[in-house]
Amino acid sequence: MSGNRSIILLITLILLPSCMKTAPEGQNPFTQDFASHSNLPQILVHTDGKTIGRQSIDATFSIDGKLLHGSIHGRGNRTWQYEKKPYKINLDREETILGFSKSREWVLLAEYRDPSFMRTAFMFSLAHLVGMPYSLKYGHVELYLDDEYQGVYVLVENVRRSPSRIDIADDGFIIEDDTYWEKEPVSFESTLGFHYTFKYPDNPDDGHLKSISAYIGRMERTLLSGNGEDYLDMDSFAQWYLVTELLGVYDPNIFYVLRSKEEKLRMGPVWDAESALGLFGRDADNPLPAPGSMATGYPICSNSYYFPYLLHNPLFTDSLKRNWDALKPLLPRFKEQMRDLFQGLDEALECNFRRWPGNYPPRCWEAEFAFIFDYFERRAAWFDGYVSYLAAPKALIPLEADISNPSFPVPEAVDLGLSVLWASCNLGAARESETGYYFAWGETLPKERYSWSSYAYGNDSGTGFQKYCYTGGEAWWTGAGDGPDGLDVLEEADDPARVHLGGKWRMPTRWELWELWDYLSYGEGQIHYEFRDDMFGFRISSPDTGGSVFFPCAGRVEDGSIEYFAAAGYYWTSSLARSVECGPAGAYFIGVDGAREAVNEWQCGRFYGMPVRPVCDK
Repeated sequence: MSGNRSIILLITLILLPSCMKTAPEGQNPFTQDFASHSNLPQILVHTDGKTIGRQSIDATFSIDGKLLHGSIHGRGNRTWQYEKKPYKINLDREETILGFSKSREWVLLAEYRDPSFMRTAFMFSLAHLVGMPYSLKYGHVELYLDDEYQGVYVLVENVRRSPSRIDIADDGFIIEDDTYWEKEPVSFESTLGFHYTFKYPDNPDDGHLKSISAYIGRMERTLLSGNGEDYLDMDSFAQWYLVTELLGVYDPNIFYVLRSKEEKLRMGPVWDAESALGLFGRDADNPLPAPGSMATGYPICSNSYYFPYLLHNPLFTDSLKRNWDALKPLLPRFKEQMRDLFQGLDEALECNFRRWPGNYPPRCWEAEFAFIFDYFERRAAWFDGYVSYLAAPKALIPLEADISNPSFPVPEAVDLGLSVLWASCNLGAARESETGYYFAWGETLPKERYSWSSYAYGNDSGTGFQKYCYTGGEAWWTGAGDGPDGLDVLEEADDPARVHLGGKWRMPTRWELWELWDYLSYGEGQIHYEFRDDMFGFRISSPDTGGSVFFPCAGRVEDGSIEYFAAAGYYWTSSLARSVECGPAGAYFIGVDGAREAVNEWQCGRFYGMPVRPVCDK
C-alpha cells in the first residue's frame, strides 16, 4: 500500500480549554486564556447567542488558530433527534483545517450513540487502508458553542465535488441511494426500485435527470443479465463492500460517483458508522455489552443494494478476495493504531461524559472500546472464511465420483458432548475434507443420476410410493396391501450408514439434528467457516470435550450435476418429512448454509443425492 493509504491520525496539537470552563460573559470567546486539558484541537463557534437549528445562521469560528466566517446549521435525520446535536459548517471561502485539504464544507459528528467515539475512525481509516478512491479524512475535536462546552466531536470532510475530495468532470455525477428521497427537490427511481438524490450537480435540471437515470437503467439491465462489468468499477464496489461488511454496518449511507459519462460507476465514499461494530439495535440507555456477547458470523450487506447480483459475478468476488488478501497482513498494525488513537482520547472523553452522562456507567468508553475491539477481531475471522466462500466456484459441476467399486472406510467416532457420537467424515470419505458419496433417501448405493424416475421407492413424479408412505391415502400408496405402510423412519436395511459401516453406525434422526442445533444456538458448541484441503466447509467444535467435526459444503445432486457446491452442506437425516402439502414425498436434512455460520433443518424431495454424516450410539 502506498503512503497515502496509511491510517490518518490527527497529530496537530493545540492548547485546549478545561472541559467545563467557559469564558466570562461579554468577553471575546476566541481570546480567552483557557487551561490546557487534552491534546485534541478545539473548534470555537460564536453565534451571538442564536439557537442553531436546521436553517443556517451566521457564525464566526476559531479553528486551528484561524479566525473564520461562515454559517452553521444542524444536520442529520435520526441523529438530530438526540440530545447532543451534529452540525454542518459552511465557510465563506475554502480553508485548510487541521491539515486537511481546502474546503468550504465540514461536518461535525456528535457520535452520541457511540460511547467509544471510535466507530467512525474504524470506518474511515479502513477505507484509507484498503485504498478506496474517495476516502474522507477525519479528526477528533472538542467543540464550544458561544462559550459553552459541547464535548468531543469528529470533524469530517463532507461528501462533495472537489479536486481534493471527489474530483469529477463537469458532466459527472454524485448520487445517493437516499432513504429520505421524498424530502429532496429532485430525485429519481431506478428500474430495481432504488431512489436516488443528487450530491452533484447541486441543482440538477431535466437534462441531468434524464442522463443519469438512463445510465443507471442501462447498468441495472446488464446487472440483471449476469454482467454489469461494462458499467461498474468492480474494485470500488468490492472495497466498499469489504469495509462495510467487515465492520458490520447495518444502515450505511450509499453514495455512487460517475466521474464522467465515459467512465464506469464507482461506489463510495463510505459514510455513517452509527450502526457499525455491534451498535445496531442499541440506544444510549442500553447497558454496555460484554466482549464476545454478540454474534458476528453472518452477512449484512449481501442481500442489499446491488450485491445480490454482484456476489454471483466472478469479477466482483475475485476483486473482493484480492483486496481482502492485501488487507489482512495490515490488520495487526491497524489495530495497534486504533488502540493508540483511542488511548489518546481518554482525558477528552472523561470531559465529554461529564457533559453528556446519559445512563452510562463511569468510564463507559473503556468498556465500549473493549467490546468493539473484540467484535472486530471476531468479525475479521468470520469474514476471512466468508470471502473464501464467496470466491469459491459455485457453478454446476459434473458428478465424477467413481461409483463402480465404492469403498466405505470406517470413520472415527467424535464426542461433541451430545447424546450420540458423530463420524469424523462423510460416508464413503477417507478424510474429513472429502465429500464422500451422495445417496437418495432410503437408498444404500450411490448412482449416476438422481431424479424421481430413478428413485427406488417412487414413481416418475414423486406422487406415489411403494415404501415409506405414512399418510396421503390411496393416492400416495402404490405398494402391496390395502394402504400406506406408516413408516416415517428408515429401516436398518435402507440406512446406508448401517449397511456399510455396521455396528452402531447409522444416519442421524431429525431430533439428533435438533440437539446439534440447540447446542450451537444456545449451548457451548461453536461453528466456524474453514478451508480444509481446498474444500470449503464448517468446523463444529465442542469446548467441553475438545472434539470437532468438519462438514464440507458438498451441495446436493439433481439429475447428474451437483448444485450449491461450496455454497451449502446438505446431510440427510433418517426421518421422513411430515408435510401436509407434499405428503410423504420429502425427508428432513441438516442444512449448513454457506452464507451463515448456522445449522438448521430443511426438507426436500427424497430423490436428491446428498451426503450422509453417520452417528453412532455411545
